Amino acid sequence: MRFWALTVLSLLLSLLLGVSSDTPQCGREAGNATCKNDLCCSSAGYCGSTDAYCCAGCQSQCHNCIITESMFEEMLPNRNDDCCPAKGFYTYDAFINASKAYPEFGMTGDDDIKKRELAAFFGQTSQETSGRWIIGEDAPFTWGYCLVNELDPKSHYCDPKTSSAYPCVDGKSYYGRGPLQLTWNHNYGRCGDALGKGLLYQPEKVATDPVLSFKAALWFWMTPHSTDAPSCHEVITGKWSPSDADKEAGRKPGYGLLTNIITNGSECAKDEETREQNRIKYYLRYCDLLEVDPGDNLDCDDQEPFDDNGLLKMVGSTM
Repeated sequence: MRFWALTVLSLLLSLLLGVSSDTPQCGREAGNATCKNDLCCSSAGYCGSTDAYCCAGCQSQCHNCIITESMFEEMLPNRNDDCCPAKGFYTYDAFINASKAYPEFGMTGDDDIKKRELAAFFGQTSQETSGRWIIGEDAPFTWGYCLVNELDPKSHYCDPKTSSAYPCVDGKSYYGRGPLQLTWNHNYGRCGDALGKGLLYQPEKVATDPVLSFKAALWFWMTPHSTDAPSCHEVITGKWSPSDADKEAGRKPGYGLLTNIITNGSECAKDEETREQNRIKYYLRYCDLLEVDPGDNLDCDDQEPFDDNGLLKMVGSTM
């Protein structure tokens, strides 16, 4: 009698909750519902956080499959060295939490496209934050994410052309900070608007809050910054095709165009430009680790920059 009472109670609870252990919770099998607490939705429609849920066939919120924690450590093995000013700042959890704000990042296209975008993001950001200047040639391109603040800023980076829309705040400097070295008052202003943070008034937060720091880099990566320029995400995932004007200016799809966008062309059209070559070498190392072909057009030599409308300005890496 007691057994039947427990069985009936269990069935009633299942009906009240509207679920059972065999009922799909997410994805196609559940009306395209997403999992709570940012869990991954497996190919079969169940929520979880392990590789079985987040990798092969994952339907949504697949945050940590390609860049696992062990891969993150292998890519950036020296970021917590005593020589690095950013020691302890950049963490795997901060990267994963920030990427959740941009669900298309690293999740667009087939596996090769996803890997290529992640390799490209870390290739560009590693050069921007490179500490390679502190070591010899024994371990090249393993010192990304060593810096969080620009070394020896040359100015406060207040652009008078954009100060009416994003006026500089007295006592604040808008030098490079974070993985992509966000720079200039207008970039801090626009990024702050997008993220709901007052970065124009508190730019230092990009260098003190690791999740916000990654979010700022991802904002720049995912956002087009002028009417005629694509986002880095659109370029590396193959969503952008050059116009006739782009072809005339030598701008081609590929990793090299990312360098053009991020540096506003300052590292292009120069013979043996060290910083541009370092970006490529970081990228190639990460492509090798992720086992993906890097694609064509790795440099931006002979590419003209997009029209400068005052929004695209960034500074290059300290290296």
